[in-house]
Amino acid sequence: EEKAKLERNIAQLEKDLEKSKAAHNDSSAAAQEERERQERHKKDLAEAKQKSDGLKKELAATKLSLDNVTEQLSETERKAAQDSSQITKLQSQLKELTSR
Repeated sequence: EEKAKLERNIAQLEKDLEKSKAAHNDSSAAAQEERERQERHKKDLAEAKQKSDGLKKELAATKLSLDNVTEQLSETERKAAQDSSQITKLQSQLKELTSR
């Protein structure tokens, strides 16, 4: 009877050990999946940051280009105003000469 009791205890302990191993394996697999998910997330974040940095550089270059065009436009407008003033003077001189 004592031997049968010990055998039942051993069988129960072996059963518990198998359950524990299965739980450990499940836990290890879940942990591995989480590590892999975090690695993918980390990689995605790095790619997004790289894209963002590229877009920031592109935006800065576009802004610089726009500033240059704006400056050229201002210069063109200033020259146009000078030319207009010069034309008005010359027209006035021409009128004066033709009225003599």
